[in-house]
Amino acid sequence: ATIEGQQNIEIRPKIDGYVEKIFVDEGATVKKGQRLFQISAPQYEQDVRTAFANIKIAQADVNAAEMNVNKVRPLVDKNIISKYELESAEYTLQAKQAALAQANATLANARTNQGYTLITSPANGVVGTIPYKIGSLVSSNTAEPLTTVSNIGNIYAYFSINEKQALDFSKNTKGATTEARLASLPPVSLVLADGSVFAQKGRIETASGMINTQTGSVSVRATFPNPGNMVRSGSSGEI
Repeated sequence: ATIEGQQNIEIRPKIDGYVEKIFVDEGATVKKGQRLFQISAPQYEQDVRTAFANIKIAQADVNAAEMNVNKVRPLVDKNIISKYELESAEYTLQAKQAALAQANATLANARTNQGYTLITSPANGVVGTIPYKIGSLVSSNTAEPLTTVSNIGNIYAYFSINEKQALDFSKNTKGATTEARLASLPPVSLVLADGSVFAQKGRIETASGMINTQTGSVSVRATFPNPGNMVRSGSSGEI
């Protein structure tokens, strides 16, 4: 069997920049939301400041347009000036309000990009190798991920059975469906690479619906609890 964690998540940057800080080491156990990397990208901080300034300008334009509407409306009500003047002032106000909404959207986008400079763990797990060190230039197109976080609270052991074994299983195991047959199977044991038997029992939960035409086998998955993260993703063993 080949063993994988229930999640193997590649950590990749969403922006271009330099690795400024690395908060964890290889093999460290991390919690969801824990800081992993800081990417140096000053342009995104500048975008936020620029967006704030544009919002102030847009808000001032809205205030001026509102003042103009409030000034024109009573004059129209008294028939001193034509209704056209009021409609023109209202249209100008609507345009300024739209510009303010656009400026707010630009700020939200700038803040989102700025947030990408801090990379946190998306799940509980164990940190893999860290190929890029402080000062490395990285981007969303970088070939290797910054690292991989493996959630190994539960582990999946993948193994294969041949076509004859699959037919025997279908014929001789109680149940009308594959799921029912798998549920009726007894717990299984995992023999680790050093020959020792893993302390936790597992359950066979899934079997592929197709036979691999190249190998003539069916892929099967057993799930084991993994307290203490004793078994790591990438290990091998026997069921």
